[in-house]
Amino acid sequence: MLHVSTPTRVVRHALAVACLAVCATLVPALSHPAAAHGRLADVTTTQVNYHVHVAYVHGALAGRTLDGGLAGTLDSTGMLTATLMATSGLTATVTGTLKADVQLTVAGKAMHSTLSGQPAGKGGVFGGFVMDASNAPVASWTLTPEGAAMGFTLAASVRSGKHKGDVLTGTLTINATKAGRFDGGLALDDGSIVPAEGQLVFGNMVLTLHASWGALVAIAPKNTINTTGIPQLSYTGTFVGPGTGDHGTWSASQN
Repeated sequence: MLHVSTPTRVVRHALAVACLAVCATLVPALSHPAAAHGRLADVTTTQVNYHVHVAYVHGALAGRTLDGGLAGTLDSTGMLTATLMATSGLTATVTGTLKADVQLTVAGKAMHSTLSGQPAGKGGVFGGFVMDASNAPVASWTLTPEGAAMGFTLAASVRSGKHKGDVLTGTLTINATKAGRFDGGLALDDGSIVPAEGQLVFGNMVLTLHASWGALVAIAPKNTINTTGIPQLSYTGTFVGPGTGDHGTWSASQN
């Protein structure tokens, strides 16, 4: 039998086809909403090192300062997770935001405070204040970025004084600012860490090791050795300490 389509039947058929086409277009879009709005950027992290300086101006600690190295990770959203090692050897965890609005929580034996501030000029330096419970400033602080770590094999021997004959050996790791100020630590053969700080002046090194039995202050000119085809730094000099009247010699070669 021959069927003749009516105008109404043709319109209904056309609408059904159009609906199927629209649904086929919408389903993939609904299944992948991120595609319509663009993919969110992945969060990345980088290793960071800073020199920390805190100067107390009010309260029980007025007149005192805290210096040390801060090492950890900073992600692309500005979240910092790091460890502070003061020259006293005490440590603290540091977490919070390090961007236009700085809010860092420092918790540990080295320090227990909240640091608030902002970028301090160019070069990645940050600064601000430590506030007390009444929102009055008790200290100022700065974070100055340090460069990549440099490692040295160090040996020191006390030649005269109360500790004559004592020997100190280990691996010295330092991170220096653009101005040459550095923080670091001497990993002793027994696994303990002696906090280190100092200054590189035209490459020459002034080094202070803060051992539990006293401070060792060393100085040496810059030398360069080239036994492998790659120039490496080398230092040989003298020191005083760790006890009164102690003197000795030391050397450090870049790893």
